[in-house]
Amino acid sequence: MPSVARWIDFFLSPEFPQGSWAGHLSSFWKWRDRSNVLLLTYEEVKSDLVAAVRRIAIFMGVDLTQDEVNAIVEVSSFSYMKKAKLKFDPGRVVPWGSDAGVMVRRRERGRSGDFLTPAQQQRIDDHCRAELQRLGCDFPYDEAFASRL
Repeated sequence: MPSVARWIDFFLSPEFPQGSWAGHLSSFWKWRDRSNVLLLTYEEVKSDLVAAVRRIAIFMGVDLTQDEVNAIVEVSSFSYMKKAKLKFDPGRVVPWGSDAGVMVRRRERGRSGDFLTPAQQQRIDDHCRAELQRLGCDFPYDEAFASRL
């Protein structure tokens, strides 16, 4: 596993196998106002998981019983994901965890400082902003990540 610094170099390079984060975001952000696209933020889902499940079901045209909603909420909950963390483990793809299940950590965002220095965070932010601008994407990066900036 490379060091965090080398992983960041690779993540920000054109050779990153999963592609550019900014390119991925830009590819769906431009379609956000279409009737067949539903975007939910982590904060929306976290604040009211039941409402998020119902919103997704309505969007998909699926009529759920209360028992079905409850079952979906249960397996979508942080506590369930934490208990079943191996189901969500991507393998050794990031250098900041040797423990299986490191991807399900705290149920909060904005904790990149646990693994990255302020300079590394700034480098990623600057790169992502520049890429979004280069792609002509109007995603409000600073607003979306304000709690960390």
